[in-house]
Amino acid sequence: MEAMGGTGDTLTGLAAALIGSNGLSLSAAAIAAARINREAGALADLTPASQVADLIRHLPRAMEKVLA
Repeated sequence: MEAMGGTGDTLTGLAAALIGSNGLSLSAAAIAAARINREAGALADLTPASQVADLIRHLPRAMEKVLA
């Protein structure tokens, strides 16, 4: 999957949320956020024409899968 505009923002937001709500360490939150972001991208079946909103729709499902 190629990087697209906005994925750094989703990654940062996920890491911050995981630190704040789950009390994860910085490194654990960063790893989990990267895995969630990647899983959401896979679920979204992104193309070069995709926008970050296409990825965001799949974050809840990706979080459930990764954090299970």
